[in-house]
Amino acid sequence: MTWYCAKSIEIYKYADDDRKFPIMFDENLYLVEAGSFSEAKSRSVSFAEEKAAVWNSPLYVGGVKGRLVAAGLRSIEKLTVNRIKTGTVVSRSLFEPTNPEDASLFVQQSKALPVLYLNQDKRLRIMRKEILTVQENSLEAKQSEELWWQSAHIIYSLTSEHSRPLILEEVVVFEFLSPDWSEAEMFGTAQGLSSTVAFDGTRYLVHFEGVRQVNLIPDAVVGIGPHGFNEITYSKFAIGSHQQLEKLLGNQDCIVESLPASLCNLEVPGST
Repeated sequence: MTWYCAKSIEIYKYADDDRKFPIMFDENLYLVEAGSFSEAKSRSVSFAEEKAAVWNSPLYVGGVKGRLVAAGLRSIEKLTVNRIKTGTVVSRSLFEPTNPEDASLFVQQSKALPVLYLNQDKRLRIMRKEILTVQENSLEAKQSEELWWQSAHIIYSLTSEHSRPLILEEVVVFEFLSPDWSEAEMFGTAQGLSSTVAFDGTRYLVHFEGVRQVNLIPDAVVGIGPHGFNEITYSKFAIGSHQQLEKLLGNQDCIVESLPASLCNLEVPGST
């Protein structure tokens, strides 16, 4: 069996007009243990469709009536690990912010941030020295506390003298995180110092910016980790046109707005 990570796109359509834009969407990450790529894809699509069917009744979010639709997968990637353990990077996303100064705001999640969501297939290369994984003695020291597997969104800014800055987001799983997420902060700092990145042939320096969000992985087993099929985290975005949505689902470069993870409102920026 092999591990795959799928990015599932679930969009919120307005009940009064299916063609209305901008719309908000969730990008949900699924960790899938499967015997083949096609099996992993099929399980991911089926799960998203079943989830949307459960929420098929009209949603009233922020006073706006809408419905959830499983739009498809942006991508599905075969992971190169045999076992998901603390410190495993399961997903990467790459963005070019409209405003080069927005990297820190990406962590703070204080407002919607316009970005170009980049296709990284065969374009992104990460050179990283091997570092110690998150120290397992932290688990031993916390035996009195309840352990939960969690996913952390770790943010890096990428800078180069010859190109615009980029934002790299890595989703990393941990079996234990303190309330202040210090283990994820230490991990991100170490990875930033030990990494260089090349994108479209341009080399970038890597700067750790912070941890954007952390989510529980409820189906992961303590002492074992994720197994079978797991929905591990999500990100929220808005998108402004059907053309950009088609690019998103085709895993092409597309223009989106990165939204705060806590945002729960169909009235996305520019919709009124």
